[in-house]
Amino acid sequence: MKTLQLLNKGVTIDGKTMFLHNTHLFSRLVVLVERTTDMAPYFCYEMTPLPAALFKHSQMRKPNKAALGQTVTKNAVVPFASCRTVHVLDGGSLLHRVKWPRSGTYGDILSLYTSYVQKYYGSNAVVVFDGYSSGPSAKDHEHERRAVKMAATVQVQESHSVVSSQ
Repeated sequence: MKTLQLLNKGVTIDGKTMFLHNTHLFSRLVVLVERTTDMAPYFCYEMTPLPAALFKHSQMRKPNKAALGQTVTKNAVVPFASCRTVHVLDGGSLLHRVKWPRSGTYGDILSLYTSYVQKYYGSNAVVVFDGYSSGPSAKDHEHERRAVKMAATVQVQESHSVVSSQ
């Protein structure tokens, strides 16, 4: 008979190492023994410390924000015309909605975004951009992933010509 402490911390299957936490395994076994006599269906899932669907190589997977946005807006209810509605828009998502011209100034691009917001949301809209605090956040993994890419420093002023593509 082996105790849980004698179990290996990682199990290699097809060249991939799966990590087990003894506490998670023990907790699942106790719950199953208390609640059911048929335990076989519960052991067909991985017992990893992190949900495999959310993480890859110990980092959060890149989300599919476009699919989430389509699902959320698909079932959106349009309010009555008599209600005073304020639209709060995600500035990051808005950046992908307007096509930039091949040439022009940043002022021209600003005008395009302003026109887009007024056309589709009216004058009672607020555009919000994410801020970054000094402490740990849910975006740290994405920052690490993007840190390998290099980008030029761009001075944005209305009168300056656009120097990069969208």
